[in-house]
Amino acid sequence: MTVSMKVLVIQMKMIGDVLVSTLVCEAIKSQWPEATVHYLVNDNTQAIVSNHPAVDRLLVFKPGDDDTFRGFYNFVRKIRKQSYDRIYDAYGKTQSNLISLFSGAKTRVSYYKWYSFWCYTQTIRRDQHAKTAAGLAIENRLRLIYRDRDWTEKVSIPKIYLHKEEQAEADQLLAAAGLRHKKLVMISALGSSQEKTLPLSSMALVIDHVVKHNAVELLFNYLPHQQQQAQELYELCQVETRQHIHRSVIGRDLRQFLALLNRCQAIIGNEGGAINMGKSLNLATFSIYAPWISPESWGIFEDGEKIQSVHLQQYQPKIYQGVKHKALKKHSARLYQQLKPVLFYSRLMHFYQANNYFQDIKK
Repeated sequence: MTVSMKVLVIQMKMIGDVLVSTLVCEAIKSQWPEATVHYLVNDNTQAIVSNHPAVDRLLVFKPGDDDTFRGFYNFVRKIRKQSYDRIYDAYGKTQSNLISLFSGAKTRVSYYKWYSFWCYTQTIRRDQHAKTAAGLAIENRLRLIYRDRDWTEKVSIPKIYLHKEEQAEADQLLAAAGLRHKKLVMISALGSSQEKTLPLSSMALVIDHVVKHNAVELLFNYLPHQQQQAQELYELCQVETRQHIHRSVIGRDLRQFLALLNRCQAIIGNEGGAINMGKSLNLATFSIYAPWISPESWGIFEDGEKIQSVHLQQYQPKIYQGVKHKALKKHSARLYQQLKPVLFYSRLMHFYQANNYFQDIKK
């Protein structure tokens, strides 16, 4: 290894995965400060790592790059021309298997899978139980760099880096809506898919509870194609609750959303990318897990105070005996019906009280 080492990190998944995998970039810089680090992500997630100090160059995999053999071949050729010394594949799917294999890099590291291990020069087996409060999603990524060496002191929450101009523009948007100096809570109203979304009737009860017990104003987070669902959720909320929801203040793109989120004191709702972004911006977070998602993997730095969550497993542990979480994905709709908000109202109250630096509990 030389000081001019050139490294590619690959993570072509969702926002939370891309954000957490920036820790791989940071670990590389920590190990080899003179290394040049490139980060390959999907087009719809690149904004999340814009301005990150550990990323020297961002490479983007765009829709259509793998629609045809020729298109994908041309993309791999571009990667090969970069002459990387090392590749760390934190994605580990067919696309990144092939990108890694044909990259020309002498060292290629990823997770062990029986059908793809041969694409790499080194593989690790994912740990199944977390050793720290960071959670498996972070721990297994750090092990790509540190392998069996002690990495426990290296764990940290991923960070998002905003430009001053971006924050100033979001502040103007909040001021125009009369919210600049209000106490704000972001609601992760909808998950990235139906299987990761608490039923709207249940989410409406959660939102009603937040407004009933706190003097706050609410912003909604949802994807552009989910606008109709967001409207349905809004209409399911009580009339008094709706007076505190500001759905028009959403941001024109992901970077503006991040700047708006940075002005909130907490984020509450469906576990996913928005929750992870909130953690990265040092917000108090209350996550509602999909029944088939493993909280041990994504319960990043949960402390029962500032960072809290609920999961069906806490109330129906027998469902999970001898069954892997992902095996329950096809039953998510039925399982969600068992995660009634009344089960975790007391947890919400504890969350409000534990974070009273941002909350005024209504008397």
